[in-house]
Amino acid sequence: MKLWDLLHAAQFNQQFDVYVTNIYDQNLPIGKGTRAELMAQEELQTFGKDEFLVFDHLQDEVDRYIVIRSVMVVLVKDIYYEDYVENQYDKSYVKTWKREDVSSRPYLTSWEVEKRYMNA
Repeated sequence: MKLWDLLHAAQFNQQFDVYVTNIYDQNLPIGKGTRAELMAQEELQTFGKDEFLVFDHLQDEVDRYIVIRSVMVVLVKDIYYEDYVENQYDKSYVKTWKREDVSSRPYLTSWEVEKRYMNA
């Protein structure tokens, strides 16, 4: 199933948290909000402080999804599915990442994603 198929079939006010994942369980956030907000991102140009857009990933395959506290967390596979996130960024930026410090890196592990909603 493509991300478009999932979003298109969802209720208008369904809350989503969408990530691009890889085989190393590194999940980059690409969108958060209702179906309507995610679909409108094509006009926004940015998502928060990141340069990712759900619109750019609508044709990506859904790898898996889970519903936690009424939020549907969706992980999609893109062209970098078999590559480390580190290989997609400048080496000087990657050197600042700390494995144990979530705020120092752009990705979350699946456990870190789920933990955000379990503690809410």
